[in-house]
Amino acid sequence: MHRILTKVYLFQNQNTYVVHSSVDNLTNKVYSITAYIHEHYKEDLSLEFLAKNFYISSYYLSHQFKNITGFTLNNYIQMTRIRNAQQLLLTTDMNVTHISESCGFSSFSQFNRTFNKYCDASPTKYRACKGLNSMKSIKRID
Repeated sequence: MHRILTKVYLFQNQNTYVVHSSVDNLTNKVYSITAYIHEHYKEDLSLEFLAKNFYISSYYLSHQFKNITGFTLNNYIQMTRIRNAQQLLLTTDMNVTHISESCGFSSFSQFNRTFNKYCDASPTKYRACKGLNSMKSIKRID
């Protein structure tokens, strides 16, 4: 009886290790994808493109990305682009249209709509508040 219990215990520990190992591999893959997004946010990124390049199914990536990060892949890409746009708005005199293009947005209207969604202000208003204490009223993505 002791021998059987020992085998069951060892079997459970081995399976637990395998599950943790696959979860760790998946987490590492998702973190690799987030790093890729941060490096390539200016490019045309999509779920299908990232899934293909990281050898994972689109469906599985979509669900696991949300489980691990708390964000959908599309929202994460948008937030990364907006975060970079915020930085450019506050530290450069670049034209807002040029900023939208350089941050990977396909059109100015898409950029403006997305920026308003995450910052509760237009890019122009956000920039105008630069250096003013009223900046506190605009939420930053940090």
